[in-house]
Amino acid sequence: VNATSKYMGEFEKGVLAHDGAVLLESPFTFWVSIDDRVYNVTEYVNDIRNEQTKQIEKDHPNAYLEPTLNNLVINKLNEDATELFLSVYPDDRVLMCMD
Repeated sequence: VNATSKYMGEFEKGVLAHDGAVLLESPFTFWVSIDDRVYNVTEYVNDIRNEQTKQIEKDHPNAYLEPTLNNLVINKLNEDATELFLSVYPDDRVLMCMD
């Protein structure tokens, strides 16, 4: 049993891991959609919050994404960011860090 299966159950690449309604209705789940791919960014967003104010900080020390991609994720939470992404990046190589 690999570590992913141990904590998340059986999975197969290309099969939806979340029900769309759950993503849309949950106040505790954050996602960004780019090119028909939905990225769960909940852990990332929670890691870049100020511990006292709970505000998301784009310059937080834990913000490890490339600055432009970091801003895109923060500004397009729970939205389709495809159009903005394509206007900034000529190809999808930068998405490898999110896969």
